Amino acid sequence: MAATQKKRVNVTMAAPYLDGMELLIKDGLYESQSEIVKDALRRLFNHYEIQTISEVFTQ
Repeated sequence: MAATQKKRVNVTMAAPYLDGMELLIKDGLYESQSEIVKDALRRLFNHYEIQTISEVFTQ
């Protein structure tokens, strides 16, 4: 399968969200803010039973 194309997205967040993300990174649960956002999106899609294109092709 071809590599997944990526596109940069900028997001503005309130300080409490950023503070929480920094705590998750500091505690070693995640390595970066990007990793946190990707995991949050995976969980949201899973909750609403939304399949991504890569999931459709791996079934």
